[in-house]
Amino acid sequence: MLLTVCAVVALVWAKVDVWKGEKQMLARRVKPLASLGFLLTALLAGAWGNPLGQLIFVGLLLGAIGDVLLIPEGKGASFMLGMTSFLGGHVIYVYAFFAYGLFTAWSGLTIMMMVCIGGISLRIFWPRVQGILRPLLVAYIIVIGLMAVSATGMTVVHRSALYLTAAGLFVGSDILVARDRFIRSQPVNGVIGLPMYYLAQLMFALAAGAGAAL
Repeated sequence: MLLTVCAVVALVWAKVDVWKGEKQMLARRVKPLASLGFLLTALLAGAWGNPLGQLIFVGLLLGAIGDVLLIPEGKGASFMLGMTSFLGGHVIYVYAFFAYGLFTAWSGLTIMMMVCIGGISLRIFWPRVQGILRPLLVAYIIVIGLMAVSATGMTVVHRSALYLTAAGLFVGSDILVARDRFIRSQPVNGVIGLPMYYLAQLMFALAAGAGAAL
């Protein structure tokens, strides 16, 4: 966890640093370390010792791969591959959380919230994406909505705020990533979004270890 925290501090500093030419070099060196931190956190917490933890770890691993692929700026092939990797990670989370959780009344409330958030996001970003990014955008909005719904069921059934809190942070960070790539690239997107994302992954990593007690 400390490795991730230190790396995120460096990444946030890079976002506000005036030496733009050095930002990419720092990101390439530090971002993989931040992702390695949440992978190690999951393993040290005991993720591989239980079926739920193993599924979450696979989702974390796909997220780490996506992190590396999103290091280059722009909306090219690396960005699409990175988003596809994140999409795969969310699919794993959805499967894991629905398999080990339950659909409750609170899940229904989350559905209504995610329909609103997804509809607004689609309205904002749709005119700004073209080609294959359009179906990818729709798929991503649907899957991350399902991830939030499934995380709600896990939170209620297992009485652990880790799942829903992490899902909420993930949704917020993804919106900021989309804003940075498609609307306006500003340091504030990363300054707020990066800590949200890595905190979400750390929470999922801890939840993966806690799966041994479920």
